[in-house]
Amino acid sequence: MTDPAYTIDEFCRLARFSRQYLYWLWGRGLGPKRTTQPVGQRHKVLIPAETADDWLARRWLCKARADLHRNTSNKETSHVE
Repeated sequence: MTDPAYTIDEFCRLARFSRQYLYWLWGRGLGPKRTTQPVGQRHKVLIPAETADDWLARRWLCKARADLHRNTSNKETSHVE
C-alpha cells in the first residue's frame, strides 16, 4: 500500500497557485518536498500528503503573521490626532 500523495495539479489546486509558481518555489528551494514514481519510461512527480499539509500549514501561518504585523503597523501609523 502506498502513502497518500498529491499530483502537481492536485497540490496546486489545494494551495491555490499555478504550476509555474510551484516550479519557481522548487527552483529556489522553497517548495514542498517531492518524490517520483516510475510510470513506464517516465517518472510522475508526487507530493506526499503529510509533507504537503505541513508545508501549507507553515506557509499559511507565515502569511497570517505577516498580515497581522502589517495590520498592526498600519494602525500604529494611520491614526489621526
